[in-house]
Amino acid sequence: MKLTTVCKKLGIGFLALLGLAILALIFSNLWGSYQYHKITHSERWQNMVQRITEIPKGNDLLDSQLLKKYLLAETSPLISGDYLNPETYSEIYTDSNALSLWMDRYSNVSSFLSVTSEKVTEKYAKEQDSASSSQSPPKNRKPRPGSLETTELPNYSLQLEHIQTRIAEIEASTNSARNVVTNRADLQIYLDEWDRKTIQKMLPEWNSYLTEFNKTTASTEAYAAMTPDQQAAALLLGFRKIGDETYELLKQCVEESSFIDASNNSSELEIASLFFMNVLPKHIAIEASARAALYARLGMKAEALSELGYLFHLSELKRVPSDVVSGLIAILIQTHTCETIHRFILEGTLTDEELLSIQSRLNHWNPLGYLALDLEGDSFGVHNTFIKERRIYGKPPLIGVLLRYVIPGILRMNEAELIQMCWDFGDCIDTQQQVLDNTRWNAALKRGGIIRSILANENVGGMNHVDDRWLRIQSTRDVTILGCALERYYLKNGRYPEKLEEELVPTYLETMPIGWNKQGTLTYKLDGTGYELISNKDPNRPEPDKMSVTWKR
Repeated sequence: MKLTTVCKKLGIGFLALLGLAILALIFSNLWGSYQYHKITHSERWQNMVQRITEIPKGNDLLDSQLLKKYLLAETSPLISGDYLNPETYSEIYTDSNALSLWMDRYSNVSSFLSVTSEKVTEKYAKEQDSASSSQSPPKNRKPRPGSLETTELPNYSLQLEHIQTRIAEIEASTNSARNVVTNRADLQIYLDEWDRKTIQKMLPEWNSYLTEFNKTTASTEAYAAMTPDQQAAALLLGFRKIGDETYELLKQCVEESSFIDASNNSSELEIASLFFMNVLPKHIAIEASARAALYARLGMKAEALSELGYLFHLSELKRVPSDVVSGLIAILIQTHTCETIHRFILEGTLTDEELLSIQSRLNHWNPLGYLALDLEGDSFGVHNTFIKERRIYGKPPLIGVLLRYVIPGILRMNEAELIQMCWDFGDCIDTQQQVLDNTRWNAALKRGGIIRSILANENVGGMNHVDDRWLRIQSTRDVTILGCALERYYLKNGRYPEKLEEELVPTYLETMPIGWNKQGTLTYKLDGTGYELISNKDPNRPEPDKMSVTWKR
């Protein structure tokens, strides 16, 4: 009797607990769905979707046949799971896909020039003769990435010398996987096996090119009249331009396009396409910047400015919708654009009209305005089904089953929190004054607490430094605009001004760069025959996170 009573009580208790659990699940699902519905049916959401999915006027870059073949070659094996299957890959990766072949060669050439152009330690070897074996070599302080503080133009003669030295080392080496290029143990520089294979792969093409170059270009009077540095630049430029028909065709496709329509990213193919469309502009920007510098050294101003225009156009291509990842790629391209302008100014060949044109184009950049749009694009991406599926599949199987079939409301709640968080980030930005409220930004990072942590942490973690990137490119834009104005002042007056605002505005600048005195600081000082500009959008940050960008002339 007693046993029966206990069993009944346990059964009732179990049913009660089960009922409470079911009620809790129903409540969480309903609450999550309500939160999600409330956000995605709000007026703000509707206006945002209309704004960020509106197709601009002009041509979609993805509509060009060159890009379509490239994306098909790159994504089809990935989607089918046969990416490592040589037969499947070679079937798609045909000669007709010119862009994939150009990208493959570009990658090899870039690696070849990068690996071989490392400075051998000739300078340190000389110091070794007069220094003790325990003495360490002097450390050269490298400018922080994105800064423009170097006043030394590329030395192409030295670069070519390094290439020849490194090739000689490879050819003289045996089976060793490492190749020592100095005698001092603490200064040994090694080539790993990948570097070795890169050089060996490109050597036949390099040697063939050198033979042809010496027969033709090197025998001309124009070449003989060049300086050794220009001769090296001509040789390196010619090597880069092998297969240039595809590069020029790609350039034409980009310049004829005004946007990239990525709004239909509901399939794996579309997501993979976006990945390669983020990689492609980055590599194009690096190549265009390198070519622009070579053209400038050779005095080929029209070609150099054409590459700069290419960089500008590449950085201004609109994404539909935009997102933070593609925004980071745009920042990288803009950084290369400003570095290229800096090199042009150091070369000293730009006219007042050319400087004014560059300056005017930079004035249209609004980095924090771009960030606000990118954040809206990210909030729209949260709504995307495929991204949601990836979040589920990325979890352990049990959690994936629970989120899919038992408590999908948690997923909806997380999505609602992420969307609101993106909006909170956007609300920290004044796009007109181009300033960002750091206090509110940091508060937005903490939104959601434990509920958000289930699916959102991996998405939110990267936002810790997003504001840094956009503030830094804003500073880079500001000092580049001022650099152009200062050069124009110098061309007219034969000197640089004592003070910026008093002497540049309004003749050389309509106004000082927007936001420079609203949030950060801008310092300017004459330095001998040149000057130094430092823009710091967040002076309160200590080293090494200091947000200063330096421009020297």
